[in-house]
Amino acid sequence: MNGDYGEGNTLCRVRIRTWNSLLTWVFLLNFSLMVSGLVTPRWVRQGSRDTMWRGSLMRCGGCIGDWEDLNYFSISKEANKHNVKGFYKTFSSLYKSGLVYLVFEVLSIVGMSLVLALKLKILKKGFSARIFLFLHTLITVFHTIGTISWFSISRASFFYTCSGSSDYFRAASICATTGPVISVVTEFLLVLNIILQILVNKRTVSVNAVASCSSSRLEKVVITTEHMMNHSK
Repeated sequence: MNGDYGEGNTLCRVRIRTWNSLLTWVFLLNFSLMVSGLVTPRWVRQGSRDTMWRGSLMRCGGCIGDWEDLNYFSISKEANKHNVKGFYKTFSSLYKSGLVYLVFEVLSIVGMSLVLALKLKILKKGFSARIFLFLHTLITVFHTIGTISWFSISRASFFYTCSGSSDYFRAASICATTGPVISVVTEFLLVLNIILQILVNKRTVSVNAVASCSSSRLEKVVITTEHMMNHSK
């Protein structure tokens, strides 16, 4: 019998085998996006012209003067020491949000590394479809927590003008840039991956059930035929 079970082994007229390959490539894309999101130097920006600065997830690469290329924790510590309230509030929130995001994103990447090792058969031990789906869901939950936490703690947004800059007394709005965009796109692809994986799993179970039923009927026919032949002898 054909291993594809004819037209039954398809989803939206695409073979299940092709869907599985596509899901693996989407998973690889998500993995690349997660790593890119962590290492990109563009996460936030604030100010305009002479007051403009940019920063990565944990470091202010675009700051000038004494704070040039320092991490947010060091800047917030110095700002607090000298009672610079606006800068302390800004960089303290960026440090806390960045740390939370980093922890959960690393957990997601570790989980993705395990899944990819299994998908690409680097590890010989295999898991059931349910375990794979559970791992996919766990990875998505970790990434979601990290993303929501970053936006809620840092209070950065895509919709601010951010022309003002934090000063001694007040904290100005922070604009989210490349890193947060990558994080949101990754979130969408992770959810899409889970939905497609559920549909593929259901279709695979259905096809396997039909194949099992067909095999049982074939075995009964063979046994009946052999019995009749033996009886006629």
